Amino acid sequence: MSQWMVLALMLIYLVTGCGDLEPEMQNTRTVILNMDFDQRSSSRTSSFSPADLGNYKTHLIMVMTSENMVLTSEENLSNSNYLDYRSNQGEYVLYDSDREITLNMNLNTKMKIFAFLFRENYSIGGDQDDNLFSANRDAGYYGESQIITIDDLLSIPANIILKEGSGTDTAGGTDTDTGGGSTDTGGGSTDTGGGSTDTGGGSTDTGGGTDTTAPTVTFSHFNGSTGVAISDNIIITFSEAVRNIDNTEMTDSNINSLITLKLTNASGADITFDGTINGDKTVITINPISNLFYSQAVYVAIGATVEDSADNAITANATFTTTMDPLLEAFYPFDGNANDESGNSYHGQLGDNVDNSTFPTLTTDRYGNADKAFSFDGDDWIALDKYVTVNSIPEITVCAWVWSTDTSNNKFIISFDRSESYRLALNDSMNTNPYVGWDTTDKDGTTDDLGTPSSLGSYEDGNWYHICGWFNSSSTVDKKIFIDGDMVASNSNSHSAKYLGTSSDRYGFIGWGSEASSFNGNGSSTHQGDFMIGKIDDVRIYSRSLSDDEISALYLSEKP
Repeated sequence: MSQWMVLALMLIYLVTGCGDLEPEMQNTRTVILNMDFDQRSSSRTSSFSPADLGNYKTHLIMVMTSENMVLTSEENLSNSNYLDYRSNQGEYVLYDSDREITLNMNLNTKMKIFAFLFRENYSIGGDQDDNLFSANRDAGYYGESQIITIDDLLSIPANIILKEGSGTDTAGGTDTDTGGGSTDTGGGSTDTGGGSTDTGGGSTDTGGGTDTTAPTVTFSHFNGSTGVAISDNIIITFSEAVRNIDNTEMTDSNINSLITLKLTNASGADITFDGTINGDKTVITINPISNLFYSQAVYVAIGATVEDSADNAITANATFTTTMDPLLEAFYPFDGNANDESGNSYHGQLGDNVDNSTFPTLTTDRYGNADKAFSFDGDDWIALDKYVTVNSIPEITVCAWVWSTDTSNNKFIISFDRSESYRLALNDSMNTNPYVGWDTTDKDGTTDDLGTPSSLGSYEDGNWYHICGWFNSSSTVDKKIFIDGDMVASNSNSHSAKYLGTSSDRYGFIGWGSEASSFNGNGSSTHQGDFMIGKIDDVRIYSRSLSDDEISALYLSEKP
């Protein structure tokens, strides 16, 4: 059907657009047509946007002259007849790098230019003439020029602007070359169907009003998308060319100041990046200097510092989330249950799975959301279907959000038994400064008890705190404690490059000290009396040592 529509449009313009037949003149002129397909086109009156034009590989130009327009009503538009019509017109195939046509035209010839677009490469001559009717055809009617008269003056058309609309040119006028540009000396070309009027410079829509619509903006990672690779660039695509708000050109050197890229939201920490823009000024590429962080929300925005050629300012933003860290070994968000959401299925069991008195209760989290955290009252726990083996931990990061007002000793947040591997606790009596304790044991049974300094005070004041214990056997500073994204305590060579995990396997507990050698939640397999009293949420166990920046970003992305 598209082929008949294209040809039908051709007939309409052949009959209505080119006026009366002119007698052939022997005197000729050489006419150079510099084709401009989109410089002054009006996307308001066409289904083709500049972004659409980029999908087409070939511009087929048909030069229709009045002296050759001898069509009768008996002729039908069959495939063969179309090829016969080729002798009655000039056909030229242009690519993006070639937009000039040179013709020898008779004087007093009336001429009109039609343009068609093809997604495939169309060429004239040989077997490829049938491309218009082959399975590969994908032609779209694009536009037309005004009626041009090759008169006996020395002036000739120098620049033909094709209109995107399908309106009819009714203004006439002559295009005169005054030394390099295209000057409309006869009133310009007026599209009364909603097109554009060239009055010597700007583009004025006299049929459809002023352009007040900003270009559409598309983000490569659309708003709300998840699982984005941390190494991905971010692409912003505009439906038409854009510029700086002061009418100056956007360049690679000034584009960074126009883009906002932050962690979490518009108020988050800045992410450094390099920005570039393509030659058509329609695509901005944002390349973060370093990989994005795992499991992080990323906010990207372009403010009202960019506009289109009609001074319409552009504002757009999107927030997406990066993919989960593949070395996040276990994650307990406590969204109504104790399941592991890392994908490894190290699920938690409430208490002994029998006696309700051993079950912690769901409570409000740090955001005030109901049933999104667990409350521990001193005799309940969560048993984890996850264990530590001998000499198995070269590095690890353990984080949790914790709330408490109780000042009793040894409130274990998460434990795989200090005497067997590691534990993170509030008011840990094993430490000289017991406000937060991070206790570890290596394969040879050597223990190290790291605590936060007394100068920082207690973290049992009724506020939520993000607490992390960190270990890396290959680092000189091999142990750290982080509170709310900041490192507050560290030890050097605490385990002399040895791995954690000592004489026997130990299953983990949240909210109590574990000595369990099997997954059963049995209360006898615990450090008696080392219960948590308070709230715990969002427990994470990584099988790697996160960077300081990653821990800070994790805190910033989750803080209330």
